[in-house]
Amino acid sequence: MLFLLMIWLGSIDQLTIDLDSVEMYESKPTIYHLANGHFLLNAHAESYMVVVNAQGEKTARYDKQGQGPNELFWPTVISVTPGRILVVSNGNRILAFDEQLKPAEKEFGRLSPKLAAQVFSTGVAISEKEIYLICSGLSMATSNLVYKAALKDNRLILKDQYIQQVDLSKTGPTHGLPPVARNYSMRYHAGSFIKFRHCLFVEEDYYEVTIYNKHLDRGIEVDLILRAPADNVEKINHHERLYPVTICKLNGGYVVTFMSGPEKTYSHDYFDEKGAWVKRVPGNYRFMASYNSDHVFKYDLDQETLTLQ
Repeated sequence: MLFLLMIWLGSIDQLTIDLDSVEMYESKPTIYHLANGHFLLNAHAESYMVVVNAQGEKTARYDKQGQGPNELFWPTVISVTPGRILVVSNGNRILAFDEQLKPAEKEFGRLSPKLAAQVFSTGVAISEKEIYLICSGLSMATSNLVYKAALKDNRLILKDQYIQQVDLSKTGPTHGLPPVARNYSMRYHAGSFIKFRHCLFVEEDYYEVTIYNKHLDRGIEVDLILRAPADNVEKINHHERLYPVTICKLNGGYVVTFMSGPEKTYSHDYFDEKGAWVKRVPGNYRFMASYNSDHVFKYDLDQETLTLQ
C-alpha cells in the first residue's frame, strides 16, 4: 500500500479557493493534500508556495526567491509526508519545510548528478524514505519517465527507473520535425501513473493515454489505455500537437483536459471506467488534480477560482 494513502482524507463537503484572495497568481499551480487537511499550492514558474485550509483561507505563504540557502527557484515538490514537505529548488537543491512552510534549520543534500540531469514535474512519497520522481518528458537527457529514489542521509539516491520514453531518433526530438508519436507527458493521480501521447499518422489521428498500475514494484503493468480521436480538433500550429493540461480520475471514470487551436481553447474528453470515450465538452475551465490524493478541483479561468469536485 502506498504511503500516500495513509494521509488524512477527511471529508470536505464544499471548498472554493479564490486564488486572488490567497495570493496565488500562478496559472497552473500543482496541488498537494497535507496530513492536517490543508492544501499546498506550488507556483513552480513564479517560485512561491501557499497553504490553504479547508475553508479556502490562506494559512501560510513562502516566497523567499533566489538560488541560495532556503531560497526558491523553479521549485518542484517531490515529497509530502506528515509534518514534512520536500522541494527541489534550482534543479538540484533539496529543501525541507513543515506544513506551515517553515524551512528546516538544516538543508538536505543535493540531487545526484544523474537525477539532477532530469526535468521533474513532481514527486510522490511511497514512504518517508522512498519517493517516485515523475519527469515532465521535456528533457532530452530523460530516457525514463518515472524514477524511484531512496532518501538516505538527507540525500536522494537513485534505486530504479521505468516507463521509457519513445526513441526520439524515430519521432523527432524537437518541435518542427515530422512527428509520429511525440508530445509525451506524465501525470500522477489517485494511485495511478498516467502517460499522455499525441499520435499522428497518415491513416488516423488520435491521442492515447496509458494508465499504469499503482505500485510499479519493478515490471510495468498497464491497467488501461484511453484513446480518443483528434481529427476533429483544430490543433496548434497546423496539426503540430494537442497540449494536455491535466488527466485525472473523476466520478469513476477519467477526464482529459487539453488545449488546441490558435486560440488555445479548452476541451474536456470524458471516458468511462473501462476506458471507452464518452464525449468531448468545450469549456473555459480545466480540471486540476491533487498529486497525492484523489481530490479534483475545477479551475474556472474567468472567475479564477478552484472548486473541489
